[in-house]
Amino acid sequence: MLDVRIRWILLVICLALLNTLACAATRDGGLSARDASHRYAHDPSELAWLVGSWACTKEAEHIWEHWLPAAGNTLFGVNHTTVNGKLTFFEYLRIEWRPDGVFYIAQPKGSSPTEFKLTQTADQVVTFVNPEHDFPQRIVLTRTAAGYVARIEGILESGPAFEEWVFYKNPSAD
Repeated sequence: MLDVRIRWILLVICLALLNTLACAATRDGGLSARDASHRYAHDPSELAWLVGSWACTKEAEHIWEHWLPAAGNTLFGVNHTTVNGKLTFFEYLRIEWRPDGVFYIAQPKGSSPTEFKLTQTADQVVTFVNPEHDFPQRIVLTRTAAGYVARIEGILESGPAFEEWVFYKNPSAD
């Protein structure tokens, strides 16, 4: 009988500890999906750090991204990539604040829009998700001292995959 009581006490202690850790993580910057949407729901200024011209170089690729200040609860962006001076990729981008949440909307090469909903925020990191999209399923933007890192993640037939771009302020464009 004592053995069962000890097990129950240990279980209660473990559950209380897990709950305490989860609450502490939320207080320290990790927000639940509901809290993330609520925090950003009416405040485009939370992502104002994206506004401006950015550059990234990966081997022979030169990538430029430009974000305009929010207008009508929408940040507008454009991205283009060149290799050896030739355009190889472009993308229209938006981040929209709506009553049902915040959405990152991508239109690679001018295609139909694909929406990713803001689901998580942490100190200087925002995550947008669309589990129904082929690839990527997640877009993670991380603010850094010198700029930001854009990371896309998802599952391909070959397994988990990701790609990252480290952007820095492009002073020649401002």
